[in-house]
This record gives sequence, C-alpha cells and structure tokens, in this order.
Amino acid sequence: MTFAKPAPPAAPPADLPALAPTPPVRDTGVVLSVVLLTALFGVNLAWILVSSSVAELRFAALWTYALARAVEYGLFAVVLALVGRSPVRRVAAAALGLLAGAIVVAWTLGLPRLATSNDGPHRVEVIGWMIALAMPVLLVVAWGVARRLGQLWLVALPLAAGLGAAAYQAFQLVLAAHVTWIPEHLMWIQLLSLVATWVPVVLAGLAAWSLDALQLRP
Repeated sequence: MTFAKPAPPAAPPADLPALAPTPPVRDTGVVLSVVLLTALFGVNLAWILVSSSVAELRFAALWTYALARAVEYGLFAVVLALVGRSPVRRVAAAALGLLAGAIVVAWTLGLPRLATSNDGPHRVEVIGWMIALAMPVLLVVAWGVARRLGQLWLVALPLAAGLGAAAYQAFQLVLAAHVTWIPEHLMWIQLLSLVATWVPVVLAGLAAWSLDALQLRP
C-alpha cells in the first residue's frame, strides 16, 4: 500500500506593495486664512467707522454703503487668490468672490429704484430673500473651491443657506425695530449687515472644513 507524496508547502505569497499611507489632513493655509480674514474684517470695520463719522460720506449714505460692500468682497477675493491650493483654484475662487460682490453691490445701488417701482416692496422682499439664501452658499462654494480636498464638505451648503435665512430674518427684525435708513444710522446698518453676511459664511465654512477633515482623515 502506497501513500501519495504530500504536496510541498505553498510558497509564501509575494509581498504586496505597501499602500501609501493616507496623508493626514493638514490644512496649512488655516493660519494664513485666519490672519487674512481677520485683516479683512478689521479693514472693513475701520471703513465703517470712518465713513460713518465723516459728514461728507454720511451724506452719500447709499454710495458709501455700496463702496463698503465692494471693499469687503474685494478683500475676500484677494484672500481666496492667496490661499487657493493651485493657480486654477485661486482664479476660480476669486472669480466667485467677485461675482458675489458684484451681485451685492448691484442690489444695494438698485434698491431705491426697485423699491419705488410697481409692486416694489414685494420685489424687494423676494430678491432680498434670494440674495440672503444664495450669498452664503456662493461664498462657501468659493472657499471650498480654493481649499477643500474631498466632496463631503458639500453637505454644508444647505446649512449655509439656512444660516443665511436666519441671519437675514434677524437683520430685518432689528432694522425694523431700532434702525432707520438715515445717515446717522449708517454705521449700525453696516455693522448689522457685516454680521448678518459673514457669520453664516464662517459657521458653514467651519462645518465644511470639519466634514472635509472627517472624509480625508487616515
């Protein structure tokens, strides 16, 4: 009686090429972004205080307000152009920031004529709400184009719209109860507008950054 010769042991599998470790999410532009955004708000706040204290500027309240918004969004576009991760991203993000600024400035300058047209108050209300919903989304998209790496951050866009709506409603309530559109109240209008515009953007932007880090963490 014979027995089959046992098969030789299988050769150990060849070493598989080691997968490259997933790089940790290190947003090297965070510090620069914080510094530049702080400078943006500082310059804008200084402009608000100066334009509200100089009689000649207070006399042209509407143009002063529009110029302040142009400076505000122009500086934001400069920030995007500096912190973008590639030349293409920088150009695209800065263009989105400038587009947002152009929309807001056009809305500001066209508001008086629109308000006095037929069905003006209704149009002002509708367009105001559209801008309040769209601007935070557009600005968070601009920042995402410049800095984000994954796709999960897009989930924060509905949050940006919701925060924009809440901030706009609060802005309207405070404006109606305590402030009127006269030169003496220009500073408060601009400060309220600054807060109502950028608080939703900052909060939604932080949410987008957190979601991006969550998706790309090792």
